[in-house]
Amino acid sequence: TMRAVMDANKLALRKYLPQTYPGKVTVFKSLNHGQGVYYGWGELAAGGVEDHYVPGTHRGILQEPSVVTLAEQLKECIDRTLQPLKIGTKGFGAGDES
Repeated sequence: TMRAVMDANKLALRKYLPQTYPGKVTVFKSLNHGQGVYYGWGELAAGGVEDHYVPGTHRGILQEPSVVTLAEQLKECIDRTLQPLKIGTKGFGAGDES
C-alpha cells in the first residue's frame, strides 16, 4: 500500500547517514529558489557545488517551455564532463576507435 511505502521511506531516511562525495555536484533549480543555497550538498560535495538556474517554478522546470532550457543545460554539463575523457556521441559504443 502507499502507506507502507511512505513508512519504509521514513525509516530509510532516519537510518541513512550521508557520506562525503569526492567530486563536484551539479544542481539544477528554478530561478525562484535561493541562489547560493545548496540544500546540504555543499557539506557533502568535496569538489564543490555548481548550480544552474532554469526559468519557472520548482515543479514547472520539468514542463514546457522550461524543460527545454533544463535539457540544454544538462547536455552542456554532460558534454563538458565527457570532453576530457574524449568520449563523444560519435563513436561512443559505435566501434569508432578515435
